[in-house]
Amino acid sequence: MKKLFLVIFFIFMATGCSANYDLIINENSIEENVSITIPKSVTDKATFQESISHPRVVYYDAGTYYNMNQNEDNSNYYVNYSYSHDINNYKDSSFLRTCYNSSGINITDNKIDISTSNEFKCINMDDGFYMDSVTITIKTDLTVLNSNADNVNDNTYTWIINENNYQNKPIILSIEKPETNNNQENVISAENNTNDNHLADSVVNDSPYGLYVVLIVVIVLIIITVLFIKHKTNKANKI
Repeated sequence: MKKLFLVIFFIFMATGCSANYDLIINENSIEENVSITIPKSVTDKATFQESISHPRVVYYDAGTYYNMNQNEDNSNYYVNYSYSHDINNYKDSSFLRTCYNSSGINITDNKIDISTSNEFKCINMDDGFYMDSVTITIKTDLTVLNSNADNVNDNTYTWIINENNYQNKPIILSIEKPETNNNQENVISAENNTNDNHLADSVVNDSPYGLYVVLIVVIVLIIITVLFIKHKTNKANKI
């Protein structure tokens, strides 16, 4: 199945072809997009149409397929494959498994680690197919702790792979996961308690009349207590 995927997926790859591989990483999902540009000078329309007529599997061992769109202009054919993965399933992406000998995602309570082996295999294929370049772009609104990207622009991390570097081009990216709801609730609760304490303190410390109010309340309580005791004493003496 994997060999068939390679032959179908790269049948139109020849000198002059290029690809963009884009990921958008969210807390619980990864959106994958593969966009391939094929010059009309290297293939005819019939061959192009044949090459994209077969569904592209997302996972080798499951009947799941990429969404596919095609287009063309005067110079090129274009094809795009897209799929939204559960973050735990992305490690089995057929593109990822095809283009790197090993790869994976390690997900813990507070971090997402993505790493691959060194060689990018989809530049120079065993079947004789070849691509000039592949641009890998990863976007995320989460906090990135570490990466080996070639370029970083705000929340976009880019790797440029070509014939000069494909043998040693691993992808390394470490992302901080947001706090869980339980942790956020604990933080909010702690903040509320702190605010309550500050409010109580402000009654005494911030108001110019706070201290006087407290003293008056204490004096009134003392007077009430004394009168109550005196009343009880007088009642006992009459008896």
